[in-house]
Amino acid sequence: MGTWSTAIFGNLAVDVRGDYRELLQDGVSAQDALQKILTDFAYAASDPDNQASLWTGLAATQMQVGRLDDRVRDRAIAVIDMGADLHMWDSRGASRRKAVLEKFRGKLLGHHRRPVKLRRPTREPSPVQAGDIFLLLSNPDAYPKRRLVG
Repeated sequence: MGTWSTAIFGNLAVDVRGDYRELLQDGVSAQDALQKILTDFAYAASDPDNQASLWTGLAATQMQVGRLDDRVRDRAIAVIDMGADLHMWDSRGASRRKAVLEKFRGKLLGHHRRPVKLRRPTREPSPVQAGDIFLLLSNPDAYPKRRLVG
């Protein structure tokens, strides 16, 4: 995982968001989802390059779905106040990242939404079954078109 943007979700936080939301969509409670994320991303909590991404990403995601945990909020504020990941940026990037984090800090201290119901994504069944065989041709125009029967 790398960092490609100064935005809240421009780094490891995008993985945290995806995993947390997926857990909620699968019917896992907010508390159990939080514990699973903290277990899965335990390495990031003590890594100076990733701890800000973990806590700010988790806090931002919880805010979006109306489930902001006070402990997560407090940890996110603490890493923002420490300037935890500003060392990873050149001076211009660091000032941008700091501005993003300060704005987010204000949101953390503000009013939060009520829990939002997350729907499970609709999943289309795959037409491919275990054991199906595919033939990839280098020149598909040399062979007649056939329809798959399934």
